[in-house]
Amino acid sequence: AEGRPDDVYVAGYADRTPGYEREFVFRGVTFYANELAVVVDGALVPIEKQASANATVHREWLLFELREDWQVGDQRHPAGSLLVTRFDDYLAGRRELHALFTPTERASLSGWAGTRNQLLVNVLDNVRNVVYAATPSPAVAAAGSKRSRLASSVSIMGLPTKTTRSPLMATDRPK
Repeated sequence: AEGRPDDVYVAGYADRTPGYEREFVFRGVTFYANELAVVVDGALVPIEKQASANATVHREWLLFELREDWQVGDQRHPAGSLLVTRFDDYLAGRRELHALFTPTERASLSGWAGTRNQLLVNVLDNVRNVVYAATPSPAVAAAGSKRSRLASSVSIMGLPTKTTRSPLMATDRPK
């Protein structure tokens, strides 16, 4: 992820969150293709991903926003998905990706934000924004967990109080 003269953009940045201190180098190869690397023991370690996918790290989580379909092992993730995995597990070679959001005919990812304990997923659903809060389950939050569930529950914010949705799993998509 070292910059080259013909790159669109190159940046280095650091995460100083206690317990998650890391340094990164981002390389914008083109407007839609990029690379991300983390500094480990003084060396740049590339984060393997599609060139068109945006990768972001938040605390222990590595997130991918997909612009194209992505086949990882036997899992196919469609364009427009938001995937998450544990950062350290991914760097160690484990490719257990969880879909926090998968697009539908009427729902697309508008964005996401991380808090100390949750990942907030903003979905544009039938031309209105709905925010889902994914909270990691204790089993997934534990180091080395192999569980396929990312969240123990997902709260829905901003919906009318007469809505009667039960708590969703993070892998469920808005209906």
